[in-house]
Parts: sequence; structure tokens; C-alpha cells
Amino acid sequence: MSRLLSPLGAVRAAALPLLLSGCLFGRGSPITTARLDLVAAPAVNGDAPIRVDLVLVRDAALLAKVLEWSARDWFGRRDQLERDYPGLVARRSWELVPGQREHLGRLPWSRRHGRGLLLFADFAAPGLHRSRLDRRRHALVTLETEGLSVADAPAPR
Repeated sequence: MSRLLSPLGAVRAAALPLLLSGCLFGRGSPITTARLDLVAAPAVNGDAPIRVDLVLVRDAALLAKVLEWSARDWFGRRDQLERDYPGLVARRSWELVPGQREHLGRLPWSRRHGRGLLLFADFAAPGLHRSRLDRRRHALVTLETEGLSVADAPAPR
């Protein structure tokens, strides 16, 4: 004889796999970014090379701290931060020259346990020069004369 589940029992049975996987309450990674394109304008940073860091932060409290920093703060503190919090921060760095383009087909690390994905650009001009990229599937970052802009990259044709 088969037993039918009550409506509440059916909801519980359906929710159990989600609870066990951590998906129902947002315990999975909030990072959806899979690809990144960097474009340095011809007159980027006053026609000078520019340092750029893509940063994956794996801890929510540390992310909140880093989100308070400007790019100048980041570049001055990043080495000590990596020593103080080993394994909680991963970064990929570039130095781009005017007119250069970089395509990152895949992130260089797993997004699975990341809490935030940030980009810092070390412009000579004052400003935050920081952007959060977590929710962009394919981010297009344009480094301009004195700042940066971020957009969703166009779909390939």
C-alpha cells in the first residue's frame, strides 16, 4: 500500500536536497563571473602603464573590510593582507600599457567558495578605482584616462 505525502510533507521532501547542498539559504558562492575582458584606452592613466588586480575574497568579514578600501589602499596593503589571511584572498595581477587588451577566458581559481570578486586599478588620478564584478557573467572593464567603467561584455557572434 503506498502512502501519499501531505502538502507540507511534499514541501519538506523537496527542500531537503536544497538544504543539504546549502543552496536554499545562499551558502553557495555569490560569484557568477566566468570571464573577464580588460581594455586599456590609448590614453589610459595619463598615457602611462597601469597596475590592475583581480581579487577573489573568500571570507564575508574580510570582504566587508576590503570594500572600504580605495585602489591606492589595496595596492599599499595587499601583501600584508595576504600574509595576515593566508588562503582567504587570491589575486591575479597585470600591468597594462595604453591600448592593450587582455582576455581571461576563465578565472584562474575556483569561484565556489568566494564571497566577492573585486577589481582594483592603480590610476595616478585620485578616486576609489575599485569595482565589484561578482554578478557579471562576462565582465568588460575599460580603463580610461582617469578611471574605469564596467559593463557586461557583448555576446559572441
